Amino acid sequence: MTAIGGALVTGAWVRITRAKRWRYAWLFGIGAVIVVLPRPFEGLVLVVPALIALGMANRTARVWLPIALTGVAGAS
Repeated sequence: MTAIGGALVTGAWVRITRAKRWRYAWLFGIGAVIVVLPRPFEGLVLVVPALIALGMANRTARVWLPIALTGVAGAS
């Protein structure tokens, strides 16, 4: 299950930075939730650098809103 989440995070990150499409942000958020819930430490080791790199590459709200919404929904 964690491997699926990691694949979603890395695949969505590449697609967001290359294609500049916000619809992949939903996949990034879902993958981040899948990775962080079962293995919190290892998940954060993957997700935090991906978020930092994504923040450097793309700062539009259209990308961050879906990621934040899925993160909040997954944490609750």
